[in-house]
Amino acid sequence: MLFLAAAPMVAQNAPFVFRGGVANSASFTDNQLPGGGIARGSIFSIFGRGLGPAVPLQVSSFPLPTELGGTSVIVRQGPRVFSVLPLFVFEGQINAILPSNTPTGLVSLQVTFNGRAGNWVPVRVVDHSPGIFTATGLGRGWGILQNFLTPASQPLNSGASSIRPGQVGTLWLTGTGAIQAPDNQPPPVGDLPYSIEIFVGGRLVTQRLYAGRAPLISGLDQYVITIPNDAPLGCFVPVYVRVNGTASSAVTIAITNDGGACSDSHNPISSALLRGGKIVHGIIYRGTTSAREFAGIDADFSADKAAVRAMEEAGGQFAFDPFLAAPPPGTCTNYSVKGNIMQNGIDMSARGRPLDLGALSISSLTAEKPLDQLQPGLYNSVLASGFPSMLSLFFGQGASSLRGTGGADGGAFNVSFANSPQLDGFNADQLRVIDRAAGFNVTWNAQPSVSALIIGGVYDQVTNSSTLFSCVSSPGASSLRVPDYVLGNLPATRGATDLVEARLFLSAMPALRETTTPGQVRVFTARQDVVVRSIQTVR
Repeated sequence: MLFLAAAPMVAQNAPFVFRGGVANSASFTDNQLPGGGIARGSIFSIFGRGLGPAVPLQVSSFPLPTELGGTSVIVRQGPRVFSVLPLFVFEGQINAILPSNTPTGLVSLQVTFNGRAGNWVPVRVVDHSPGIFTATGLGRGWGILQNFLTPASQPLNSGASSIRPGQVGTLWLTGTGAIQAPDNQPPPVGDLPYSIEIFVGGRLVTQRLYAGRAPLISGLDQYVITIPNDAPLGCFVPVYVRVNGTASSAVTIAITNDGGACSDSHNPISSALLRGGKIVHGIIYRGTTSAREFAGIDADFSADKAAVRAMEEAGGQFAFDPFLAAPPPGTCTNYSVKGNIMQNGIDMSARGRPLDLGALSISSLTAEKPLDQLQPGLYNSVLASGFPSMLSLFFGQGASSLRGTGGADGGAFNVSFANSPQLDGFNADQLRVIDRAAGFNVTWNAQPSVSALIIGGVYDQVTNSSTLFSCVSSPGASSLRVPDYVLGNLPATRGATDLVEARLFLSAMPALRETTTPGQVRVFTARQDVVVRSIQTVR
């Protein structure tokens, strides 16, 4: 009796959904960003605390319930209330299906656990928001694609098991759109009645065998496609899906001519990433922008910077890092991440074990500067800044090198930076305003065998999220088109400089030099010149 009387005093706290804690279960793009809305009939995730039982629980049969393990979820739009279908419940996460009859627009979502109702959070409901599931579970990296060999042999695509041009594969995703049937029952089999486009390495898939709900699995979409015969080869070939004009973010797949392990001749560090081991990736670069942007002076302003990443990678067939996994020549990829990619992009790199290599510094013929460590294994420093004619500290004094005093993971080393080719004549000043719905062309003065590297990024302070796109041109080309579906997930700039940052970076693809130092540390270094421009994104 005393225990029963005391029970209300020790009752659990009400469920609490985090800010930005509702997202597509495949892409995890922020709900308020382009491409991040929750599609009707799709699987989505809710993150918070006190959302469900301490022991995870998932559904196992039809019909799907509206309550699971004491957890239920509703969405409200005005007087209309709809019950969400939970698939998986846990104290910190819920995976659920948004009913196909949910109205589009802004709704309010609330979680109830064991009779206690939590906070209301706004959620943007849309008709389509395709998200491709990934092996990394982060919404980026290796897409869940099965290589069809025989009906009994359909291995997952990976760095060790690639797919061939002309081969059939099965792509798994969610967010294609609503169905005309109850979501709590096995879904109808058949192609969904939407305009569906799949791009593999920039090539439109023209042979699609199926694009509908996976048999007997509500909310999960299955696309059976034939890889285009002219698809580019490589370890990190970008794949996009666009449904009725709404594009997914990119995932990557491996494509080779023989279906075996992949390799990237244009980016040797990707093979090192998949192999694993002690890797140092060091870049020094001069970023040059127009002083008119911030001082109204008709002159260029430059900053010499260094970025170094020193990690031991686990490697493996699904190893991935957005800053090391360059797409194949002639293609573009993109990623959405939390935080400000303009200021601390290197800090968003996938985590390995930080290497202890002692103190790191950048040296030239007459100067040496210690590198600032953002956190163990990650370094980012400004070496010098000013007008180019005044800058001679590092780039103007011959060869530069990366030095380490030595530590538990390797002895002392002094590795020079390779001089990357330089490209000029970029049409940077014509790219101040980028129409996301139209795409844009970048041009430059071509050099034989040299590829251009085009990177753009937008940080949205309201959601504390960034989207980055990265393109590599074909060798010797003088232009590259950045397609509209690559830009579709970029946040639109809001016109207030304290709410958004947007930059475009144009350079030659770095020519990485590989050196093996004491302790079997593989060091990749390059030096490059980069044209930087502030941009606006519209539509």
